[in-house]
Amino acid sequence: MSVTVGIRKFRENLRFYLDLVKDGTNAVVITERGKPIARLQGPSNREQLIAEGRLIPARKPKRPIRLEELIPVDGPPWPSEQLIADRKQRDY
Repeated sequence: MSVTVGIRKFRENLRFYLDLVKDGTNAVVITERGKPIARLQGPSNREQLIAEGRLIPARKPKRPIRLEELIPVDGPPWPSEQLIADRKQRDY
């Protein structure tokens, strides 16, 4: 069964709609100004989606990102970094 709901009503009643799709038998179509923008469906149909070829499972398990693996970005400082630096220079 599929339920259609506007984005505002979805936000206001998020817990209700999450409970509705939790068992996997229902789906929620979220609309914005009458046009569908998202479909929320429970996890129990994963095997069916794999069989249909609509979902490709991950080949490797997730691993945490280590800080030393992140690529440093060169360029101007972020506004928040500049604000912190400016505040450190002022005497309060």
